[in-house]
Amino acid sequence: MQPYLFPYIGYFQLINAVDIFVIFDDVSYIKKGWINRNRVLVKNRPFLFTMPIEKASQNRLISETRISPDFNTWRTKFFELLRHSYHRAPFYSECMGFIKQLLEPDDYRLGIFLGLQIRRLSRYLGIETEFVFSSEIEKNNDLRGQDKIIDICRQLDAEVYINPVGGKALYRGDDFLRNGIELLFLESKPVRYKQFNQDFVPDLSIIDVLMFNALDRVNQFLHEYELSRAE
Repeated sequence: MQPYLFPYIGYFQLINAVDIFVIFDDVSYIKKGWINRNRVLVKNRPFLFTMPIEKASQNRLISETRISPDFNTWRTKFFELLRHSYHRAPFYSECMGFIKQLLEPDDYRLGIFLGLQIRRLSRYLGIETEFVFSSEIEKNNDLRGQDKIIDICRQLDAEVYINPVGGKALYRGDDFLRNGIELLFLESKPVRYKQFNQDFVPDLSIIDVLMFNALDRVNQFLHEYELSRAE
């Protein structure tokens, strides 16, 4: 999967379901995608936030893209947004302390920054999955689409490849089986929890999940999915 900024709970369900999670960083950066954007709850509505990128271009790989020099200014405003929106949430103090740690970059390369953030979030949630950057895997970089995925799986000696259910339109089970790999799809079950006393707003960033739920409850959410075989 491409690395995303504070992904939703389904992303972590996928990480939790596998032995090795490949951070797909040697593919093109996508403008207005989820790589450096996500949503939190503001006045009971989903609010889209965007981390600034330096000279964002879809002609550049994620691994070649850098966080903007304006990051510190954005971070201050983002913390204020979270404080204003979530200060009454039951786990605000713990969550904010951890988020502040995650937004202290060790590296301003976007792929590395997001990859480390996802790994630290996973450990915080109790997930022990191994992480690998696709840019570090020796493979045939001339391949595209499904063929590239199969090649990565072969390089990692994978027996099973799990993809979100949306991949049913992209991948063919027979092609994977011919390479000794079983193709499975992960479909998340509806995850619901109390957000103040308002109607529930689904599919927000993991930030929202952590603001309203204890870690043991979040761990239960990580198992709320079904796996199905490719047809």
